[in-house]
Amino acid sequence: MVYKCKYCKKEFDDYHQVGGHIVSCTLNPKRNEINTKRSITHTKRKICILKCKKCNKKYTAEITDNEYKNNRYNKYCSRLCANSKECTKETRKKISKKLKGRISQKKGMGIKNKLMIETFGNMCHFCNFKPEKKGQYTIIHRKDGKKHKLSGLWNIQDLKNMNPNEYICLCGRCHGGVHWCMKYLGMTWEEIEIKIKNNPVD
Repeated sequence: MVYKCKYCKKEFDDYHQVGGHIVSCTLNPKRNEINTKRSITHTKRKICILKCKKCNKKYTAEITDNEYKNNRYNKYCSRLCANSKECTKETRKKISKKLKGRISQKKGMGIKNKLMIETFGNMCHFCNFKPEKKGQYTIIHRKDGKKHKLSGLWNIQDLKNMNPNEYICLCGRCHGGVHWCMKYLGMTWEEIEIKIKNNPVD
């Protein structure tokens, strides 16, 4: 069905479209009046004295008529009141049910680190460096030199889906050297590995 604007006779396929068009149609004699009224109710803010929903304390807020009419404004005097929502026993049960069985962040990190060590090891492939102090670490390098997500951003599912033969564990010094050889000498991983095996890292 075709719908026509009663002012400019423009045709539309949907009555919602024609309804929206009529309001802003340039031939609509009430267009300016409607836009002015809309502007006042939607953008002009005024200071209102309201009562906090939590502590009943009076507070002031700058809101538009439209926000007040549609109940879309802050109903609390402070963030403390807004965050102090009291949970019923039923609500606590629902939250507990949702959280049950989830791995905590600390526990999840432990599982991820353990899986990374099992998959790639924790010792540099070339110089046998192994982190033993806080602040020391190894780096997981992709053998073909292609960019990949940082190992710290991998999740457990990423690790399970990865092919460990495509990656190798390196220390910071060896990792920098490998990338330098790949970038400036155009060497492949296999060529670097043969070169270092013939000239061991001290």
